[in-house]
Amino acid sequence: MAYEELFTDLLKAEREEDVTDALTIFGLEKFSDSNWLPYGGIENNYGVIGAQQADAIGALVEKVVNSIDAILMRECFARNLDPRSNLAPRSMREAAEQFLNVPDGNLAKWSAAQRTELAERNISIIVTGQKPSEGNPCVIVVDTGEGQRPEDFKDTLVSLLRSNKTSVPFVQGKFNMGSTGSLTYCSPNKNYQLIASRRNAVIPGVKTPKWGFTVVRKRPPLKNEKNERYEYLAPKGRVCELDLDEILVYPDDESTPYKRPTKYGTIVKLFEYDLPGSTRTMATVDFYRALSSKLWTVVVPMRIYEARNYKGHTLESTFSGMNIRLEDDKGDVLEEGFPCNFTLNIPKVGMVDGRICLFKKNAEISRWVSSREAIIYTLKGQSHGALPNDFFRRHSVNLPWIQKQLLINIDCSRLDQQLINRLFMTSRDRQRDVQEKDFLESALAEFLRKHPGLREWNERRHRETVEQQFAEESESIELFEKLVAQNPALAEILGIGLKIKVPRPGDQPTPKFDGQRFPTFLKLEDSHENGEFVKKCPQNSYCRVILLTDAENDYLVRAFEPGKLIIRPEALVKCMSLYNGRLELQLAPDNTYDVGHRIEVKVMLTSPNSPEGYFPVRFWLEIDPPVQPKKHPPSPPKPPKVSTLALPEIKEIKKDGWSDNIEITSDEDVVTIMANDDKSKTSLVNMDNRHYKRYVYANPKREQEIRNIYKISSTIMGLWLLEQVDKGELEESKRRAISNSLGRLLLPMVDSLGSKLAELEQA
Repeated sequence: MAYEELFTDLLKAEREEDVTDALTIFGLEKFSDSNWLPYGGIENNYGVIGAQQADAIGALVEKVVNSIDAILMRECFARNLDPRSNLAPRSMREAAEQFLNVPDGNLAKWSAAQRTELAERNISIIVTGQKPSEGNPCVIVVDTGEGQRPEDFKDTLVSLLRSNKTSVPFVQGKFNMGSTGSLTYCSPNKNYQLIASRRNAVIPGVKTPKWGFTVVRKRPPLKNEKNERYEYLAPKGRVCELDLDEILVYPDDESTPYKRPTKYGTIVKLFEYDLPGSTRTMATVDFYRALSSKLWTVVVPMRIYEARNYKGHTLESTFSGMNIRLEDDKGDVLEEGFPCNFTLNIPKVGMVDGRICLFKKNAEISRWVSSREAIIYTLKGQSHGALPNDFFRRHSVNLPWIQKQLLINIDCSRLDQQLINRLFMTSRDRQRDVQEKDFLESALAEFLRKHPGLREWNERRHRETVEQQFAEESESIELFEKLVAQNPALAEILGIGLKIKVPRPGDQPTPKFDGQRFPTFLKLEDSHENGEFVKKCPQNSYCRVILLTDAENDYLVRAFEPGKLIIRPEALVKCMSLYNGRLELQLAPDNTYDVGHRIEVKVMLTSPNSPEGYFPVRFWLEIDPPVQPKKHPPSPPKPPKVSTLALPEIKEIKKDGWSDNIEITSDEDVVTIMANDDKSKTSLVNMDNRHYKRYVYANPKREQEIRNIYKISSTIMGLWLLEQVDKGELEESKRRAISNSLGRLLLPMVDSLGSKLAELEQA
């Protein structure tokens, strides 16, 4: 049977029913037909396929990663190299440099035009079909990689749990899940997916290859079956073959799909793909951004085409990874001093490298950071899990005022492979809840809490909020101050020895650091004699060594012309970070060293400004006796607590801002949340409280007066309840419930304050 017409109908189909109709016309649609084989040769395959990625973008990325692998494999085979031999590259970067002439395997060293040219020759993503108002689009991933022969489909493109690429060091795919995670997001009922492939003629020994194609679908359970299963089209046990020299799949200059040909490689079409809502719009905008969170670095760029008849937009773009995207735009979207880098050597985990990006408040944050993916773990540039931004609000981190603008990449590529397998699920989108995960998060929290740049920016943003709040809430603050000052009884209720003060902005941020693109020096901060510096370090603890330099904060992690920091012996390093000219090393010696033993430490920072190509620093680490646990004498009885109350910030919040700075329940009975830190208090007053809104509705002419009464009385109530907790007269767990209960009676009870406030306004 000739299948060219069937294939053309399938390739151009944009809805599930179109695929079903095409198969029906050729008599291939029946579920009980022998023309379909179980995917992977496994009858009960739903348990494997249905347990893959938890989101559609992550599942789609697996298709893209397979295409990158296929390009590198094509080049390896074209050179007649065994990809498993010692002559093959040992990493993806080495492969990109050796096979594709990408300098150091770093795409940032190429111009945008060079990256686009490489993408157009190798990997494309084409979005076709329906616009958001009509339904889900189709996504086509096309590569000109090694391709597969029709007879090899069962062992490659529709296989499961094979060891095809396990021993190939320069590819990403290892688990042979066939990127099946995307199937569950394809067309709503039958999860249709089209796969076509042809072995690339550049590979020695390949002569007049044929295209093969198949359709993957979900079949409902038949009699005596419990689960659905996935199967692929294979009439008479073989995938369909095509007598075609090329397939028209790429869009033309007018963005009309199926106009330009491809001759070799693989085509995968995902029908009616269930992309997240915001990414169903322009592929070159929102879809492009979503890919960034999953692919921090890539060694082969890809061309993205929007082919859904949009007008007046950029319908093509080149995707080269988040790191290059940040490099191109960092001056516009990142604060001064970012990105910056760090390295952590975590006991029982190993060495991880990190990159911190702090975005400007006026940046369109949603283009860069998702609240669910603020800390992204990557392996070989691909996301393997993430933490939400409420991690920064934890007490152990305490960075609530910048939590929405932070994006951190943790590169876990240096970890032991067995630990990687223990930490990360094979779906690459989440972590296992194991002990090492807790160690990693605890070390990260400690580092972030102490990072000088993050602490400074957190305080700066807090000051800005205070200043803005004083401007917006000046009337309420002035009335509150007068009310408490003129009412000693109220001061006594709220705290003994009460002192009212209006919080003002603190010290100004440190002067701007003028970093150099390439450093001109590296030296120890501490003075030392005769050129020799000895740092003493407890045998069972760690010590800090500060080196000074003028390198930019992102010198070690930037995409284009990064430097390198070499520390020997590397095993001593507990933590390393570079920020505003201070290169901080935390060194932790092994307990096996004897007291008095000296270890020579060498630090080298590469730079073209040095005649040797690097700036060296040498010092000695001397092992001191172990630090003994401190023995604290019995504490004397604590004197009666005396409170000094600073006038709190009074901030209005509504439903759409409930999670801005502190977690708050969506219960409409919430009156106020008192946010505490070491220096001040903030009263977050819920202006969507149903009892307040009802009271305003009943008294529309007094809206402003009631607004002030509500905010001030809510704050007083919140302070009083907080005081009761501090005195031990109220359990913290009950404070919010009592506040909510009192909220129902609050305005009727204190409306008499209205006349008093009116008098104060005249004072």
